[in-house]
Amino acid sequence: MCLVVKRLHDLGASGWFALPLIFGGFMLLPLIMISPEVFVTTFNIFGLAQLVGYLVLLFMPGQSVANSYGEAFH
Repeated sequence: MCLVVKRLHDLGASGWFALPLIFGGFMLLPLIMISPEVFVTTFNIFGLAQLVGYLVLLFMPGQSVANSYGEAFH
């Protein structure tokens, strides 16, 4: 979680965006009370969104200038 927050800060984004990436699946648990099929479908879609989010964090270049979270590393 710490590394995801640091990477988000490197991109100039708030660390709060790490919560859906890390704990997103647990936020969907109330859907299982509605219908297991809805839960499985939503969980699969959210899992794909998490994968895309992690790929963005992996491949997107950081900011080359200082931002509100600190100096840029070169």
